[in-house]
This record gives sequence, structure tokens and C-alpha cells, in this order.
Amino acid sequence: MDVSCPENYHGSNFYTCQVDLVPGQRVDLKLVYQPTGIKNDILIRFWTDTIIPYQSAFIPTYRNTYPFNPDEFEGAAYRVWYTCVQTEGEIIITDCQGKISKKFDAQQYLPVQYVADQPAFIFAPFFCDNQGMTDSCISGSENKYDVQFVGGLFTFAQSFFCRPGVGPINSNCTNQDSYGDYYCNRDQLPYKRGPFGQIPDCLQRGFLAYDLPNRSYYCVCYHGYSGVSCEQQDR
Repeated sequence: MDVSCPENYHGSNFYTCQVDLVPGQRVDLKLVYQPTGIKNDILIRFWTDTIIPYQSAFIPTYRNTYPFNPDEFEGAAYRVWYTCVQTEGEIIITDCQGKISKKFDAQQYLPVQYVADQPAFIFAPFFCDNQGMTDSCISGSENKYDVQFVGGLFTFAQSFFCRPGVGPINSNCTNQDSYGDYYCNRDQLPYKRGPFGQIPDCLQRGFLAYDLPNRSYYCVCYHGYSGVSCEQQDR
């Protein structure tokens, strides 16, 4: 089966094409383009409908304003409600180049939790950048990210744009680590991170889990570390 796309997207950085598929029928898609002499990356993605029921949303971490779109101060705290129960779920966040972000929470692996008897995955906020790699991405996509969820054999992806943060950040939380994440002055426990100091800092020695009754995150330390911020190295 040959498929051709209408050539009515000139002048755009993003070209799209819709193909009607028939179950059991093989379709070969070919990309034909004219090189411009300039080195360009080409990223091809496919989206299809799914019969597996799930819901996903980004949740604010500071102001609790709705509807919410991720920004560089609030972060992108991703939640997935998935009826096909899996014991564990994972997200991977890629930047405008299609590469896994260098930020610490770009990859998260969590056990399932239950919210109102529904299985859910509550991931920690990922603090994106509104002005990312401006010199290496397609113009207009510098602040574009993709989050991919994997639960067992089921996976899906969702794109989002990181909006500018609003207002001044906490003056005690202007430090940046090697991952590019903000963290607050470490003068008292529990340590905090994020532009407003809204989540615990596990010092890259653990990961954040969500406490449903208290609606707050807490550190789960990796083997060999303990403390509310994983600040203690066990002997």
C-alpha cells in the first residue's frame, strides 16, 4: 500500500500526515525530501489510538492553580491513572533534541499507588527550562519536551512546552547542581530543592515518593544512605 501526504505544510518546522490503517494490512511509509545542504536532524513519530483506558495530567507543585501547564518554576509533576495494573511504572523525559534530559528527575521508576482505589503513578516534578538548547534545536521547539510512560508492555508518550516561570524564586534556592537543578541552602534538614524549595532534596542518593495522606513528597534513600534527605552514609 503506497501512501502520500499533501504538500501543504511548507514554511513550517513540523510536517504531519494522517494515514488510515486497516488491521492486518502492512503499510510501508517512505520519507522523500530534498537536502538543503544544511545539516538537519529528522525526527519521525507515530501516534495511534489505543483501546487501553488511562488518564494522565501534570500537577502544580506550588500555587495549585488550574488548568495547569508546566513551567520552569512549578515544574512538570506527572501523574498517570492506568487501569491495567502494573506493579511498577517508569517515565523518561527527553528534550527538544530527543535526548534524555540531563536533569536528575528525567528518569523515574516508581511502584504503583492507589488513589481512591484506582491504581496510579505519582511522579516527582521535573523542573524544565523555558530556554533550553537554543543553538541546537529547531526554532520554536527549544522549550519542548516529551514524557514517555512505560508500564509493563504498555507505553505512551506526551509532549509539553515549558512555560516561563512567574515571579521571583526563593532567594535561598538559587544554587544549581551539576544536573542544572535548583537547590536551597543546606543549612537545616530536611534539605529542599526547586525554585521555591517545594520538594525535598535527596542529594541524588535516593528518589522521591508521594505520601498520599499528607499530600507531600519524601525521600526513599538508596542502599547505604539514610536520613530525611539521605544525608547520612551508613557504615
